[in-house]
Amino acid sequence: MKNQNGAISGLPQIHRKFFPGRIYLPLFLAGFFVIWFCAVAFCFSGEKDRNTPAKEEMTAPAPREERVYLYFGDPGGRRLTGVVRSVENPGDPAAFGRNLLAALVEGPGGGRTGSLIPVLDADTEVSAVFIDASQTVYVDLRKNPAAGHTDGVRSEMLSVYAIANTMIVNMDGVQRVRILLGGKESLTFSGHIDITRPLTAQMHLVR
Repeated sequence: MKNQNGAISGLPQIHRKFFPGRIYLPLFLAGFFVIWFCAVAFCFSGEKDRNTPAKEEMTAPAPREERVYLYFGDPGGRRLTGVVRSVENPGDPAAFGRNLLAALVEGPGGGRTGSLIPVLDADTEVSAVFIDASQTVYVDLRKNPAAGHTDGVRSEMLSVYAIANTMIVNMDGVQRVRILLGGKESLTFSGHIDITRPLTAQMHLVR
């Protein structure tokens, strides 16, 4: 309905009835807080994801004792004899290899294995163990590891293949062993046995 000035009467009253001015501010504030809350929640979620360890790290394998074969010289010093021992496997191949070598350095021990001959000097230090893509494990020994090589070539050969057999038999995926001395390539192990090439297991030396 038009008034005297030609304007439609009743519209201001309808506008005030359904959209009173005092409701704008609460609506604005409510919308602002909803947006702010969503933004904070999103940022917090991203920060939590960055600080959460990767799934692979959380499920890293626990160390376990593993039964292995270690090889020492027989009482006559002519062949190798396999001895069953428990060696810790941390789940990392290189660390497991170091533990195998440490057990060889420790020697055959007493009891029923007391007559066996050590293949490495007791003060031999293992500098490093690493595995390349060709399934070759590199063994770096810090000092000359010869142990009682009174029989020349034969006893030196037993030391070399005690290392090779122990690593290849017990380590998954390892096919060859390369021995380094003091971080460098050496022509021989202790004057006789060639170690310039990767070695394979020689199980015919085991009685």
